Amino acid sequence: MSPSHVKAIHGIDVLRFLAALIVMLFHLGYWIGVPTSTGGRITGGGFVLPWATGTLSLGKMGVETFFVISGFVIAYTAQNATMMSFLRSRVLRLVPAVWICGTITLAVALAIHDRTPEILWWAWIRSVLFFPLGEHIDGPYWTLPIECSFYFLVFILIALKAMNWFEQTFVLLAAASLVFCIWIFLVHPELSGQFWNPWFQIVLLVHGGEFAVGIFLWAILFKGLSTLRITGLAIGVAAGTLEIMNWMPRPEDQVWGVALWVISIFVIVASVRSNEAIDSWLSRKGRAVIRQVGLVTYPLYLLHELIGSVLMAGMAHVGVPLVACLGLAVLLLIGAAFLISRYGEPVLRKWLFVPIFDRLGV
Repeated sequence: MSPSHVKAIHGIDVLRFLAALIVMLFHLGYWIGVPTSTGGRITGGGFVLPWATGTLSLGKMGVETFFVISGFVIAYTAQNATMMSFLRSRVLRLVPAVWICGTITLAVALAIHDRTPEILWWAWIRSVLFFPLGEHIDGPYWTLPIECSFYFLVFILIALKAMNWFEQTFVLLAAASLVFCIWIFLVHPELSGQFWNPWFQIVLLVHGGEFAVGIFLWAILFKGLSTLRITGLAIGVAAGTLEIMNWMPRPEDQVWGVALWVISIFVIVASVRSNEAIDSWLSRKGRAVIRQVGLVTYPLYLLHELIGSVLMAGMAHVGVPLVACLGLAVLLLIGAAFLISRYGEPVLRKWLFVPIFDRLGV
């Protein structure tokens, strides 16, 4: 398949949604029972589903899947982009949802007195500006500066007209990430907390391997096999595997976590290979529905933890069983994310961001 004739890959849209869903189930079905978490702070840490420990705890793998998908998508997006067209595409994709979801989360947090108004306002400012350090308005926002660092690296390559070094750059990044993960996880496990050091996150030492996996999957699937691409993919998978193992609490969770992540990689491959057949089978309406499912992912990821915890706490307060609280909260959040992706984001793009870029000639 020629990279210049890539249709929307339906399987990746579905995989993206499923990744957001399992992250949400992790936060609202498992992590909410930890008193120090966002949900634990709001609910008092009493929301414990006994069966969730060994199942929903694996939902954190959705983040690793997001990074692989991001690497895959950006590898395609950047190929023929100019510096300004790449900047425009990333801003239009990322910023509207963050501004809308971050502001809704701020309003809810202020209403329930989750933190002091000063802390909340500063957390909101850091979140809508994608500032990498300090407290954000909600837990999931920690990944956005990492995504922006990845985009910035690609932006620099485009600006320097060095895209012919694109694959070599990400082999080196994957190798650096692998060395870092080996050093922390195998040589000095007592330093495992450094995986959460924001500086190591921002320079992509922690998650660089996962972005590289997406990039080399795209290169192999659309440009063909080469020694460089196979090497980059292998190093990226090794780095991602060690990173996942580092933050899984039990050996059995490590095995299942890595397996779930590897399965998501195979799903991407299968999605590309079968996309033409799926596309010919789907009706126009079916394609539109799947595309909308993919678009729901980003606002759902941003909205779910704090607001979902508030919804669950409110329902539990009036006697709704915990499992029903979780199910209803998930449905309400998906509905809210749909409204934002279908109406909120397009309006903000059309009336604010697009005119600004047009005036700047970008």
